[in-house]
Parts: sequence; C-alpha cells; structure tokens
Amino acid sequence: TFYWLIYNRNPNFISSRIHNNTELFNMTEVTSSQMSTQSVRATQELGSQSLDSSADEAVWGRLLALRANIKVYNLSESSITFGRGLVDHQLSESCFDRTLLPVISKRHFRITREVRSGGLDDPVVLLEDLSSNGTFLNQRLIGKNKKCVLKNNDEIGLAQATTKVFMFYDCANNDADQYPEELTAAYTITRKIGEGNYGEVRLAYKQGTLERCAVKILKKKIMSANGNTLLMNHISQITNEISLLQSINHPCIVRLWDVKESADCIYIVMELAEGGELFDRISGNGYLDESDAKLYCYQLALAIEYLHSRDITHRDIK
Repeated sequence: TFYWLIYNRNPNFISSRIHNNTELFNMTEVTSSQMSTQSVRATQELGSQSLDSSADEAVWGRLLALRANIKVYNLSESSITFGRGLVDHQLSESCFDRTLLPVISKRHFRITREVRSGGLDDPVVLLEDLSSNGTFLNQRLIGKNKKCVLKNNDEIGLAQATTKVFMFYDCANNDADQYPEELTAAYTITRKIGEGNYGEVRLAYKQGTLERCAVKILKKKIMSANGNTLLMNHISQITNEISLLQSINHPCIVRLWDVKESADCIYIVMELAEGGELFDRISGNGYLDESDAKLYCYQLALAIEYLHSRDITHRDIK
C-alpha cells in the first residue's frame, strides 16, 4: 500500500488524489491475491522548498518552515527574537512569505533556552508572545508577554491560529533514535501527518537542502488485538510496487524519492504534495466549482492514461 496523490502543482488548487492506499500492479504480473488496505488519512498542506542549512555544533534547535517561501532558522543563542523590526532575525520579503508580512509585528515572538540551576534537569525552551497580533502554539493563543514551554514538533502560528508558520525541532530531545541511522543521516523526521493499520506517514526534511518530503513507515510486524504478533502480508508485492513507482515519472503522480529498510520497517520517501484532500474541500465548501471538478478529473485521467501506457493498473481508485 502506497501513499499516492494526483495533484495540481499550483498551490492555489487543492490536491486531488487517486487514493491514499494505492495498489499498483504490472498488468502482466497480476496475481489473484489482493492486499488488504486501510485508509491513511493525511493532512499535507505543505509546499516544497530548497534552503541552505549549515551544520553547527552549537545549534540546539531549529525552526523548520511549514509554508513555502519561508527560511529555516538554526537556533544557537540562548535568546532569539523574531519580527519585522530591530530583532535578531528580521522577517522580510527575502526570507518570509510576503503575504503574511502585513500582520507580523516589529517584535513578534522570542525563543529562549534556559538552563535551570544545578544543571541536573534538561534545558527548557520557552516561546514568548511579544505581539498584539498574536503568537500561537499548536493553534492556542499564548497572549502578549506570556510564555509557553516549546517542545519538539510543536507548531508556531502567527496572527491567526490556522496560519502555521514554523515547527520547532529540538536537536537534543527528539525521537531520531527510533529510526535507523541510514534514514536519519539523510532526513530529519518530524511530526506524524497520517496513519493506518500497517504504519504511518511523517513529515521529513532532506538533510542539506531542508526540502520537505513525506516518509511512509510500513511496519513488517504488528500487534493484534489479542496480543499476537502478525507479519505484514505480501512483502513481495510491496517490493514490486516500489519497483514500479521508481520506474514512473509524471507531473500528476507523486514521485518516489528513496527507500530505506530495517529489520522492522520499510521507509518510503516520497514527494510532499500540498493542498490537502479533495474530500475535505468538497465537505468544507459543500460543492466544487465545475471548472475545478473538470481540472481534477482531467489530471486523474492523464495519470491513469500514463500508467496504462506503461502496462500498469491502479486497482484501487475511489
């Protein structure tokens, strides 16, 4: 089962999808057995970016971008301010989304790292709201001149709760040790953006460029309700699907970038599609404009035509 999306590369349009749990098979190699699927629900509202990130041993945290056209910041000082005015990191058109700049205060927020007396406890990272327009932590307003503890994978919103701009990555306290070194050497794994019976999808950043991607983690073994360990069925079909995904290249099909494997899991690194789910757009608005519906159906047809031209059938379009 693979996380597939058919989508428009224009960020103003919602992503339309074939289906989260795609089953692709070569037409000449279809077997009578069919893999069971479990819908993976993902909220991928994020675009792609390519930025410079210089490694520094003194860096204790990072602000990773949750929107396009926003710089990623390495945090090494004990106190760092952000805003449009005289601050440590000035948010301007050269490094920040220009559409958000009018609501950014001259001094919008501060991040501090405090080492408690005695040095027995881990340092505490705090987010302080300096703006009347509002700084939000995981969609909750902090309040001007108030502070909240900032933890790994926490999301920072500016001016509105839904305007998520940064995600905090704690270089010391994160879950990197649960992933194989081969994976973490190439990607920074962050928050979960989808899950299903056999695994989950996580947002990740490619080391060096900090380009965003989606990592689908498939567990080879799962625990059943009665406590028994079950093996993932049809691993050979999964490897066959990986091979097929690596062989295709089409603007309406999300690309597979990389595959890593450990004794317990298969890690599938894919292009991150923005725009969310078509179902959410329809349910939120109540309907689709005819022009939008025609566009999504056209993209879907183009992708299927391409697959069929390569003797590949999808087998799970919904």
